[in-house]
Amino acid sequence: MTTARADGADQAALQAQKDQLFQKMLANPADLDVAFDYADVSAQLGDNEGAVSALERMLLFNPNLPRVDLELGALYFRMGSFDIARTYFNKALAANPPPEVQQRVNQYLALIDQQLSPTRLTGTLFFGAQYQSDANVAPATSTIASPIGPVLLNNQFVKMSDWNIFGSGSLLYTYDLGTQDHDTIEVTGNGLMNHYMTVNRLDLAFGEMTAGPRFRYPQFSNGLVQGASLKPYAILNEVGLGYNQYFFTYGAGLEATGTVWDDIALRGAFEFRQRNLPMPRIGQPQSRSTATTRSFPCRRSNRSTPIPRCRPSSTTSTKAPRSTITPTTAMPWRRPITFATWRPTGSPSCRWKRRSLAAGCGRITKRPIRAATPARHCSSRPARATTGAGTSA
Repeated sequence: MTTARADGADQAALQAQKDQLFQKMLANPADLDVAFDYADVSAQLGDNEGAVSALERMLLFNPNLPRVDLELGALYFRMGSFDIARTYFNKALAANPPPEVQQRVNQYLALIDQQLSPTRLTGTLFFGAQYQSDANVAPATSTIASPIGPVLLNNQFVKMSDWNIFGSGSLLYTYDLGTQDHDTIEVTGNGLMNHYMTVNRLDLAFGEMTAGPRFRYPQFSNGLVQGASLKPYAILNEVGLGYNQYFFTYGAGLEATGTVWDDIALRGAFEFRQRNLPMPRIGQPQSRSTATTRSFPCRRSNRSTPIPRCRPSSTTSTKAPRSTITPTTAMPWRRPITFATWRPTGSPSCRWKRRSLAAGCGRITKRPIRAATPARHCSSRPARATTGAGTSA
């Protein structure tokens, strides 16, 4: 029996053929061939009830028709009457039909067992690997132009190639509440993972879960809309970047679905999400790199020297002394423009200020001072009071 739905001009032709076959059935009810043709045309027009009535009328004249039992089981399966469909399928198997008919019946029986089970779990999984010539989406050179001149970038902000593996998946768990309209509880889960072999700070992880009941409204089904349903649900997800929590959200949503003109599925949803960023832990140091840094104590300089001379030292400290400057590591992509302040012990009013633009001198750990004045001293030793302005003892 043909079950494909007709549309357009074919429906008008089939409807006319259905009317002619109906008149023939009234004239000769015992003609089983006419009754079967009428059931076939009715199924193509979507009139499953009319097809069922014609086939059941045939069984009144001859109960031993395995093919009719098979078609009746298929029609009841499409209408959602799985128990009645199972009865007709078992009756068709009892008549010892051909192997192809037995295989078709067994497929329907397996689908009925799945449909009658109150719980169902389905899912998808996708994974793979790829190579990227510019994994961190960065410039190809370490020097870029800026309003203040050329800027030297740190190596981690220069173009890098890398391999990465990725995977995504989704799960759908449904539980039938046993109502007449087949209302269910649905729990969905979606996940995404992306791991780089070298640029680990770009590793991404995402997970989201929704849960809520789905209410079906078959009474709304008509010639235009079919399979209408409404689902309120709760939302919870989390996003990680570089093995750290990036943010997490929670909220709620409302989803409506339906089928229009038998082949166009529509879905509309409204969601409210509250995004939350991780708060820093008060009283605890932030997680930063503990790499060893070198300090650069300033030597004595005179007025004619515009930039203090610095020499490297092996001193390692997380907090530099007041008279030392350390390399800039917090913002490696910026040019090391820094400031320094030193107060001599001999004279409280005597204050030395120096603005350093020298590469490698970095920044001092004390509060930056924007104003730049000529230097008086550039030494870590206390200065003695002098009688001449601008000279040191």
